[in-house]
Amino acid sequence: MNQRTSNIPFPSHVDGQALFLAAERLETKLYARLPEITARLSEIDAPVPGYWGEWFRRKMPNVLSYLQVYAYIVGQTLPEKTAAPIGQTRLLDYGAGWGLMGMLAKEVGIGSVVYCDNNQGTARAAKVVSEILDLPFDDIIVGDETLLFNYPRCFDCVVSSDVIEHVYNPDRVFFAVANVCRSGTKVFHQTGANPLNYSQRTSLTRLHMEQEAKLLKERRKVIFLAGGIDDEKADMLASATRGLDQGDLEAAIARFKNDGVVPIPSHPTNTCDLTGYWFERLMDPWDVASKMEAAGFDAEVRQCFWGPGRSGLGKRMVKTSINLLSRLSKSLGLRLSFYYGVAGTKR
Repeated sequence: MNQRTSNIPFPSHVDGQALFLAAERLETKLYARLPEITARLSEIDAPVPGYWGEWFRRKMPNVLSYLQVYAYIVGQTLPEKTAAPIGQTRLLDYGAGWGLMGMLAKEVGIGSVVYCDNNQGTARAAKVVSEILDLPFDDIIVGDETLLFNYPRCFDCVVSSDVIEHVYNPDRVFFAVANVCRSGTKVFHQTGANPLNYSQRTSLTRLHMEQEAKLLKERRKVIFLAGGIDDEKADMLASATRGLDQGDLEAAIARFKNDGVVPIPSHPTNTCDLTGYWFERLMDPWDVASKMEAAGFDAEVRQCFWGPGRSGLGKRMVKTSINLLSRLSKSLGLRLSFYYGVAGTKR
């Protein structure tokens, strides 16, 4: 491990330098093919002409920062060479979005990478980008965690970034992921919805409150459509059912009408829309680890790495300092960084 990766807590058997060099190569490829990528993406059907191409172009400034974070995440899951040589390793990128973490895995030499995301638009876009860069995915799964319950138990490593804070039922996701893991498979989930970091907790709480102002009206409409509830009780129930999707909201309305039971939200501000999409749900790291344990993993909370990328000197110094302090103290790292991770090994 050289100076550029010395402050990054990679497992001892992982070549962090190789991962970082792969991130730099991928950045170079992305910029070299950017005109072709944006042109091809602009051909994909979207509500606004050119939507996907413009979205991808906006993601490019300092893309190396993200790729370095993805290098860190992938490095947490690589099996020891005696267990599975990298060319024979199978990786699942869950909630893959643009698929850049999976493309990085291919770039570093991982033999098989499977993309999984429930958004058809981003899945199409990711497929286009991966093929242009000659880093195609070995399989593309479009849908939620339900599809993993019918997928082979074949993966050596599973990764996700900024995903678990959005899924409606993390418990179900962890069980679905467990279903595709062999014994000994390494899993790493990273999230930026870190309640231990003051800045994140403050900004995300503000986001929750802004979204809740709109979502209250949506839930109130569903409550009135059910009938038999007056205005005052409807307002109370709309507030109490924060964090329920459409199905659970309708069930809660029925229970309230039958026996007067009022739900109690599990968090002071976390909220989701009627589809079950959570808006950056703040979750205690050890609670997430406990949920993974229940799904069949040995789980551990980890501090995370913040990619310096090509930020200006001041930002690079701040990020590097936070990474160093995080390496020295997990407790401090969890509070200084926007991110935390939960690592798991399938039992």
